[in-house]
Amino acid sequence: MRKRHHLMKANLQVNLAVLDTAHQIAETLMRQTAQEVERTRTPQIYGAPHARPQPTASARGIALDRSL
Repeated sequence: MRKRHHLMKANLQVNLAVLDTAHQIAETLMRQTAQEVERTRTPQIYGAPHARPQPTASARGIALDRSL
């Protein structure tokens, strides 16, 4: 029984490491996607930074659920 417990513990550690890696990759993809969407929605203008047009009412962000 102890041998099985140690094997299960080792497998669980590997699985948790895989899940952590997948979580980090997914979070990176979401951040990059949000940045790209924001970049394409931001008008490219010349002039003072404070002279940028305000975002339209239809502009919206990407929601992230960090509970996982």
